[in-house]
Amino acid sequence: MASIETNQKKSKYFTRSVSVDMTPMVDLGFLLITFFIFTTSMMKDSGFEYKKPVPDLNNPMLVKCTKTITIQPGDDDRVKWIDCIDGIEQAPISLHLYAGHELRTRLLAKREQMKSIFGDPHELFVIVKPDSTCSYQTFIDVMDELMITEVKRYSVPE
Repeated sequence: MASIETNQKKSKYFTRSVSVDMTPMVDLGFLLITFFIFTTSMMKDSGFEYKKPVPDLNNPMLVKCTKTITIQPGDDDRVKWIDCIDGIEQAPISLHLYAGHELRTRLLAKREQMKSIFGDPHELFVIVKPDSTCSYQTFIDVMDELMITEVKRYSVPE
């Protein structure tokens, strides 16, 4: 099938012809390719689980305002932090999502505040309201920060 023929001159009295059959080499190549394709583990999709609850209009979930903060992701990797102190919603504070981990430090401080007031840091309830200029990456980064700081109760309204 596939062969290479060469004429080599070793001495001036006789010539030697070499013939190499490449068919087994091609078979071996295809066997190796097949082996590596079947034994390579493919990368699985990674993502976070986002379960949207079905609203119960008869029994709405009531949360105290002092246990609630609102995070509004926007453009340019900025988020607005709206805190509720003594039942009064405060003016929004603009935070940079990445520089110095401002959002993470505020979330951890708020969890510590919930632990000192209510005895459980998981009493914190976070509302994430992305605005129309929010990129998908910024929203995912905010959700990652909630997972890193172990915020168990959050809501993403429509």
